[in-house]
Amino acid sequence: MSRHGRLMTTGVAVGTVVLAACASSAAQSMSFESAPAPSLESQAVDALPFDGADDGVEPRLVSEPAPSIGDKTVHGSAGADDAPLADARVSTAMAEINGIIDNAGATLVAHALVDQLVAYAGPGSDQIVVRLDNPTDHGGPLVLQAMTSPGSTQLEFGWIEVLLPVRPNGTTAWIRTTDVDLSVNPYRIEVDVDDFNLTVFRNNAPYLTTPVGIGRGQTPTPEGSFYLAELLRPSNPDGIYGPYAYGLSGYSEVLDSFAGGEGVIGIHGTNEPWAIGTTVSHGCIRVDNTVIEALATFLPLGTPVDIGA
Repeated sequence: MSRHGRLMTTGVAVGTVVLAACASSAAQSMSFESAPAPSLESQAVDALPFDGADDGVEPRLVSEPAPSIGDKTVHGSAGADDAPLADARVSTAMAEINGIIDNAGATLVAHALVDQLVAYAGPGSDQIVVRLDNPTDHGGPLVLQAMTSPGSTQLEFGWIEVLLPVRPNGTTAWIRTTDVDLSVNPYRIEVDVDDFNLTVFRNNAPYLTTPVGIGRGQTPTPEGSFYLAELLRPSNPDGIYGPYAYGLSGYSEVLDSFAGGEGVIGIHGTNEPWAIGTTVSHGCIRVDNTVIEALATFLPLGTPVDIGA
């Protein structure tokens, strides 16, 4: 099951999915390709060349490297050795995690190592829920949010529960720890649709807060638990999506498809900043361009996104 799609003026395609919920007027579509993510340690996003700009053709969305958690390793305190959290070293890495995670806000991110990641109905189960290609159809890495907590004893048995980028929203399944690298993520996002507000938390403390535009009328922003699945850079930073767009793991609950895509939800910039703080999109979450530029420098793929009232 792939997530194809195209960023719509009301929907952006992410990975192999389409983001649906961005524009407020006639639908426009932009194709894009996926790409790997830069390191959190650098706190910077490596720019990719624009694709199709100023050549008379419809601008395309180019997948942009997103910040990642270091080298997919667990980083200890100053002077501590880094230990990868995978394969035979799971127990050792768990000891590292238990020693360095001193807050309730950290989550695990799973970075696929295999060409096709198989997700099962339960640990040790033979029932396959979905097969996910890595890289994705757009050439980017397959990254999932792990539902299993850092330090969980489940890791010792070789399985981890993950949130899947598939319909229906909120679908989870189990994958083998030998098929992924795991890293600890201190960030999470909360979006309050009643207050039109987005807050980024780091180590469970508010780190950044900003007003947002959300879905309108019959195309509301879906509520639930999602994660950042891909970071895209439009060829026109002054266009409807602004300079960057994060594609989420979730989909519109009223649009089964949009402009040839699957109706994926996104967080992105805008060329209508005056509409922030209102119900304006087909489900996507809009922020000021300066905000999305800032988020793109430090938020890694796999970051949890909770949307609700």
